Amino acid sequence: MSQANSTWGTLRIIGELAKLGISVCKSTVDQYRIRRSGTPSPTWKSFLTNEASAIVSIDFWTVQQIVEAFPWDSEPKRLLRGNDTIFGPEFSARVKGMNIKKTNTAY
Repeated sequence: MSQANSTWGTLRIIGELAKLGISVCKSTVDQYRIRRSGTPSPTWKSFLTNEASAIVSIDFWTVQQIVEAFPWDSEPKRLLRGNDTIFGPEFSARVKGMNIKKTNTAY
């Protein structure tokens, strides 16, 4: 199972085996699980360190607040925001007009 699904971690393998009625402990799966070879993916910490100056995250801002927060072409490249209806079409249009790439979170 580990060889066929190299991206699965120990807990995922334990869960899939449990669906088949096979009970194993974590240390057993760790002992036999095949590890991925090669360079690991960058971590969130390294991503945020490299990109922090170009990202802004907001909870609730109005159209006017986004303009005032980033005057004179100082806007970030990316904007993370909640997937809330409080951010209406005016807000989305302003962000698009400022050339900010918008990403909605799951909530």
